[in-house]
Amino acid sequence: MDTIPALFRRLFVFATPVLLSCAYHPPLIGEICRASTLYQLHSFAGTSLSNETVLVLPILTRNGPDTLAALSAREIGKLLREKRGDVEPVTPGEFEAHCKALFGPELPGNFYKQLYASNVVAVSNSDSVWKQMKTGYCSVTRIAKGLRVRGLEGALTRRMTLETELWNVDSAEAVWRVQVECVAKGEHLTDADLVREALRAAFDKIPVFAPENNERNW
Repeated sequence: MDTIPALFRRLFVFATPVLLSCAYHPPLIGEICRASTLYQLHSFAGTSLSNETVLVLPILTRNGPDTLAALSAREIGKLLREKRGDVEPVTPGEFEAHCKALFGPELPGNFYKQLYASNVVAVSNSDSVWKQMKTGYCSVTRIAKGLRVRGLEGALTRRMTLETELWNVDSAEAVWRVQVECVAKGEHLTDADLVREALRAAFDKIPVFAPENNERNW
């Protein structure tokens, strides 16, 4: 048994100390992840992402980006490709390196703070930062809320709110936003597994690519 990952030590409010197994188990009936689309630009459709590159940023928390390997940008990219195999996820290493070299070591972290706070004006006006992405789109995921409660009889309940966005890099505007509300009872999943299931629920809301039908009746 391993202690709770660093992400959730920082993020979650604990009613009592808890130990969670790090072994993966398939989702059981105790999990509920309900995703709802909060915003979608009218011009953003399934074809918009086809054959595009997507910069996948790390999961953002109120304490900054998470570096847990199980929830890395590379792992998030794999989940994205499960839904849209026609996109190419790009990890943020090169983007962050360019930003630090050009604008100083604090720049990526400050930009992530603005993204987490949903400071649309500040983010949209960061033209020099967007130019360093060199991709068609950018994926932003934040964990807005997290709570872990141990009941009187010892039963564990976890609640989490996760938000995922896609931004058009050229226009520096959000084109798609989804919120996922999760409730998990029991200890058969790790915290990382719960976030992974929430991301799958979010990516299920991405518009599906469907080739245009150009056939006409004679």
